[in-house]
Amino acid sequence: MRTDKDPTLPAESPPLSPRAGARHRRDRHRPGLSSDQGSATIWTAALISLICLLAITTMTASGIRAARHQAQLAADMAALTAATRHTRGSSAPCPHARQAALRAGARLTACTLTPAPAVPGTIAEVTVTLPLRVPRWLPSLAIPATARAGPTPTTAGPALPQPEPNPSPPQPEPAPPLP
Repeated sequence: MRTDKDPTLPAESPPLSPRAGARHRRDRHRPGLSSDQGSATIWTAALISLICLLAITTMTASGIRAARHQAQLAADMAALTAATRHTRGSSAPCPHARQAALRAGARLTACTLTPAPAVPGTIAEVTVTLPLRVPRWLPSLAIPATARAGPTPTTAGPALPQPEPNPSPPQPEPAPPLP
């Protein structure tokens, strides 16, 4: 029996069995096999990747929208706090607004009090930023929001003129008597 380790064999010896090489050639060109064998695996992997990408995009957009709402809520609370404190006689309402923004998870970046036009009172305008939690490899993001609070013409000023009531609708004419 010959083996490849036999030193008497030439370096490029034919296969030991004539069928061994034929089997290898036959498998490669077997009828019925096409060149796209295994493409379903590739298509499935591509579809799963697309679904994962869509899910990640949707979750990211939802998170940013929720953070925008939270930032606006913090700004509204801070503006209402500053306006209420100023109305009640506080000389420094902005520190109270800062505390309200911190309780909502935001940072107060601006707080101004301006006289209200055509209405007695003061309008508080605040700007807050809410840091967005992102993975460390992404740049940090902060979502800004602005809100105003103060007196309105219906609560602090003269009453708005009321529209005049409509005159009564015309009365139908009586029907003529029957002969």
